[in-house]
Amino acid sequence: MECKLGLKVTVKSLGSLLVLLVLAIAGGAAAGYLLQQSQIFQKIEVGIVIPEEEETSKLIAQFLSSMDSVRSVCDLVYLDQEEAQEQMLNGRLQAVIYLPENFYQDMDSGVNTPAVICFPSQTKLNTRIFRELLMDGVSLVQTTEAGVYASLDAAKFRDTKMEWKEVGDYIFMIYLEQAFERGEIFQEVVYSPFGEVDLYQYYLSSIIVVFLLFSGLNYGFLYQKKGNATEEKLSVYGIGAGKRSLVKIIVMSGILWILSALVYLLLCAVNLLFDNPLIWLDGSVFLLLAPFCLGIASYFHLIYALAGGSNHGAVCLLAANAVMMLCSGTVIPTAYLSRGLQTLGSCFPMGIWSQYEAGILFHSLQGSDLVNILLISVLTGGIGTLLLWKNTGFGTRCS
Repeated sequence: MECKLGLKVTVKSLGSLLVLLVLAIAGGAAAGYLLQQSQIFQKIEVGIVIPEEEETSKLIAQFLSSMDSVRSVCDLVYLDQEEAQEQMLNGRLQAVIYLPENFYQDMDSGVNTPAVICFPSQTKLNTRIFRELLMDGVSLVQTTEAGVYASLDAAKFRDTKMEWKEVGDYIFMIYLEQAFERGEIFQEVVYSPFGEVDLYQYYLSSIIVVFLLFSGLNYGFLYQKKGNATEEKLSVYGIGAGKRSLVKIIVMSGILWILSALVYLLLCAVNLLFDNPLIWLDGSVFLLLAPFCLGIASYFHLIYALAGGSNHGAVCLLAANAVMMLCSGTVIPTAYLSRGLQTLGSCFPMGIWSQYEAGILFHSLQGSDLVNILLISVLTGGIGTLLLWKNTGFGTRCS
């Protein structure tokens, strides 16, 4: 009877559920877009002034500007000295590099002719990062020069297998190779506020969680107070608070599974319209959605039992969902929240649900995620059953 009633209510509320799904998708897309824009690094414009006759210096500058570490931070603009000064004063350039005449020849012959680099008095973060990159490059050059000079000095007083003049070139090439391969000597570890998924996958999984959470506002009919005759009849047949709680959780889990499966199919269909789809249809997802829906249904049962029925249950559920969304990283990842909000968010199961949902959608599910979902289901469902048992007069009445 509860199942038939639940399906009827779900069919009648399809319009509101569709609106809810559209709002969840729009909210997830907006949050993802805003967060992505806030993370975009704004490259700076750097002017470089090279004398016309310095062809070798121009080739070296063009080569350096094509490196990934440089291209990701700045765009080099080749100008004459007057244009560079004018654009620097107008704020179009965030830095200017002046290379003097015979710059390459001096470096090759061991004369340390300095280059002049100008920065504005007030610099932003991206300009400071460019300055740090520049200082790293200077440090590499200084280290290379020290190694070359030390090798040449040592070669003066020791027998070498190559000519003395060739020693400097040989040592220079060794340092140059190490400088180009500097990124390969470190182990790359990515720390992301989104965990094992990227930004778009993070919000895509959050859409399903938010949609199912707010669909719980329609399940108040399961907790409407029934007549004393009905309650006594159920008790006579041995259907106490525990069995009634189990029925409610199963009914809600089934409806949630149907809704989540439909949303999953819809998202898979929509993703086919893009060049690089985020998710693909996978039959195992439908099976793994079952414990996920069970966990959310147990949470609904706890809230409605805690509220003492359907009258205040929807309001309490709405408030609890809103708090969880703000504190558990659904709207903004927890890494960007204050420590107090992070502590509060850890008290709610929202983060575990989102992590589990992302795991089954993008094949990063771990066994511990499933265990956590089941433990939370047992805990919330058990507490809700105790509350329902207490509110119904220790099992003699049904709330």
